[in-house]
Amino acid sequence: ERRHKAGDLARTDFLAARMETLAVMRELAAREVARDAARAELKRLAGVEQPAPAETLASMPSHIDPSHPELAARQAALTAARQKFQAAQHNRRDAPELSLFGRRERSTSVADYDNSLGVRFKLPLATEARNAPILAQAQGEMETAEAQLGQAQRAAESAIRQSESTLGGARQTLDLARQRAELSQEHYRHLRRAFDYGERDLATLLRAKALADSAKLEAVLAQIEMEIAMSRLNQALGVMP
Repeated sequence: ERRHKAGDLARTDFLAARMETLAVMRELAAREVARDAARAELKRLAGVEQPAPAETLASMPSHIDPSHPELAARQAALTAARQKFQAAQHNRRDAPELSLFGRRERSTSVADYDNSLGVRFKLPLATEARNAPILAQAQGEMETAEAQLGQAQRAAESAIRQSESTLGGARQTLDLARQRAELSQEHYRHLRRAFDYGERDLATLLRAKALADSAKLEAVLAQIEMEIAMSRLNQALGVMP
């Protein structure tokens, strides 16, 4: 760029160098996104926070929306398990039973029937043998629901962090791709003018045209990748379509 401003190089040479620089910057942005994704996966597997560099693009949101479908389902399961545990603590015995029964029988086939009517009342007692297994099962279900909710929260945080990082990288990639597409178009126009004056050959012009078309396509694909990354972030945040 300094040599171009000093008049030592043509603008086409400067544009070609700048396009190569932008291509390398795009590659660097993609590798940074892959690095952040690997760091998030390591945290999820190891269960510990890894130190993040200062240049990390994404930041963790202050909270996750309570209406997040996965977290809402886990929270509902935990609430039901707690209510079941509380009910087991208060209901220390089974409910009393009152039943009415009738009996009709005879000793032989020629004997008269002996009819009887009875009432049965059952009053269960609060015993440790009955209550201990019920309380243990209810407590186990409650602790399992708590663990599943915590696991779902950590998974949601990891997914949000990774999606934000991917979206940040996709935006940076899109910006670089657009710059490269604009420069490649300008580069092609300069070479087209030089070709019209007979200063450049046809092969050079065709290579510049192919490069400009390729850069334009890359910009379109980068736009699509950014929209996909935004959609995945919304999915991680629990935004319903």
